Amino acid sequence: MLTTDASLTGQGAVTNDLTTGGMLSDKEKSYHINAPELSAVYLGLETFFQDAKNIPIPLTLKLTMLIALLTGQRCQTIPIR
Repeated sequence: MLTTDASLTGQGAVTNDLTTGGMLSDKEKSYHINAPELSAVYLGLETFFQDAKNIPIPLTLKLTMLIALLTGQRCQTIPIR
């Protein structure tokens, strides 16, 4: 199980009591929250599962839209003004 989280200042991932994470750059802080959330998933997978091939890795995420994108489900986009 990989659990990830991000905020407008940092991101991180946890699995089996191992942790990784870091602060966002000034540029990353200007992105929509979905970007750091997805980046946290990538960070966790790259750090803890880089040698895993063709195996399912359960994820715990907060954003429904991000979950839909990662699992290939259709999602509705809403323009942000």
